[in-house]
Amino acid sequence: MTKETQQASPEDVLKKIQAFMIEQIKTGADKFAITARLEEMGVARDQAADIVSNFYDDIMRAAKAEAFSSDVMPVAILAAAFAALLGGAIWGALVIFTGYEVGYVAWGLGLLSGGLVVLAAQGRKGRPLQIVAVISSLAGIAIGKYVGFHDALQGYALAEFGAEVAASFTLFSGVVFSLFVENIGSMLGGFDILWVLLAVITAWQLPKGMGITPQRLA
Repeated sequence: MTKETQQASPEDVLKKIQAFMIEQIKTGADKFAITARLEEMGVARDQAADIVSNFYDDIMRAAKAEAFSSDVMPVAILAAAFAALLGGAIWGALVIFTGYEVGYVAWGLGLLSGGLVVLAAQGRKGRPLQIVAVISSLAGIAIGKYVGFHDALQGYALAEFGAEVAASFTLFSGVVFSLFVENIGSMLGGFDILWVLLAVITAWQLPKGMGITPQRLA
């Protein structure tokens, strides 16, 4: 092995080897090409052949197992909708009961959306599932914001106009929704945008596959 890999821990070495081989496979390299490239990096020929033999088939099996299949989309979409509703309701409830928006809950929505999509897809990954997860996380954030906005609006109406007017502003009122849409820009500060970006990145990454297409699997 090279001097750098000799100094690293066994776990780090394995991760680096796997990452290197995945990148090579993504470029279309086969076992022989990867073995040759390891030799060019200073790995002894026999050791390079053993490394490729030990890891190549495992990587291929993992890539095949996670390859996207359209038949998982319906259940993945249902899971994404559930994640948005659940996450949004939790965030909204926290705002109502604490009086504060906890920004990192938005990040949690990205984790919830991405995780449930992958779980519902039975470990399948790919670009379509990434898109579904991102939409779910954004929808969850919007729902949470909407619930908090509705509560604040009802509180204002109660204080200014009385219980009868406040009661007319129901959660599913078209007026409340219109006001929410009109004012959503003012409800997004710098930290809000940061947490939304983190949620989107997390939701995008979780269903992201290795990038090895089924045509390259053996």
